[in-house]
Amino acid sequence: MRLINILSVCLVFLVCAAGARAQDMAAADILKKTDAVRSPSPNFVFTVHLQSKTRSGQSESEFEVSVRESTKSLVLYRQPLKQRGRAMLLDGPNMWIHIPGTNRPIRISAQQQLVGAVSNADVARVVFSIDYDTDRIEKLRMGDVPALKLSLRAKQRTSSYQTVNLWVGDQDYRPLKAEFFSLSGKLVRTIHYGGYKSVLGRLRPTVLEISDAINPSVSATLTFSNFKVKETPAEYYQPSYLGRLSH
Repeated sequence: MRLINILSVCLVFLVCAAGARAQDMAAADILKKTDAVRSPSPNFVFTVHLQSKTRSGQSESEFEVSVRESTKSLVLYRQPLKQRGRAMLLDGPNMWIHIPGTNRPIRISAQQQLVGAVSNADVARVVFSIDYDTDRIEKLRMGDVPALKLSLRAKQRTSSYQTVNLWVGDQDYRPLKAEFFSLSGKLVRTIHYGGYKSVLGRLRPTVLEISDAINPSVSATLTFSNFKVKETPAEYYQPSYLGRLSH
């Protein structure tokens, strides 16, 4: 009898463990599918037009972004003219910027503000399937849309945001909304994904509406265009090379 009880406990443990692994795999798969909606390829380029609203007024900026191997991003400043020539590099958790007239690239943080409500990471990179694990999945609705809410936890303490609440479509896994939290658990910003258009073979979000939770008067709109699958040379993704791109 004791042997049967032991075997029963072992069986229950194995079934629960298998179920947990299956759930983890399902969650990871959802994040990969969501990233596939946002990114057409591990290597691609696109243009970002930024409209920012702050207490001091409104401003517009434009950037050209080149992504390599999903984890490296090169951002070239095109507008306004006074910032043209700047180049920003993100390689994993590390980020640098080169400003014309300086001798060497400056190490910066992905959490630093780029303009208004937009951080460097908002333009350069947020890859959910690489940067986050899923703690919980809930089924719900966003208006009339069946959705999944994923509670995400950063794999590294160096990540731009330590926890994220992500809403995606229940069937197509399109990102709908995301809330980003600091290490202390404070809501930092909210992003709504919209402007879905057919881009390189499937519907993708081309507009991000960003609101600042700390300063509600600050907001921004990111508009993405000119998507191309393209492999940018590997040597471009070195801090020492940024000065050559600053023109």
